[in-house]
Amino acid sequence: VSGKGGGWGMRFGSAVVTGCIPVIVEDNTTEVYEELLPYDKFTLRVAEADIPNLHEILAAVPKETIRAMQ
Repeated sequence: VSGKGGGWGMRFGSAVVTGCIPVIVEDNTTEVYEELLPYDKFTLRVAEADIPNLHEILAAVPKETIRAMQ
């Protein structure tokens, strides 16, 4: 999980290339190259208001979905 920052960063890229699934917690934002990259295929988005429920939200992601996103 990487909070708000300067945009496309090393943490995001490192997560993707190591098989982790980035969890984007930032409302009303678009990612770099979002029109070209299928972010929904390799990231999870969580609304800022849902941060208190983050553990439950992530635990509810099916294992098949996780494997497909890695």
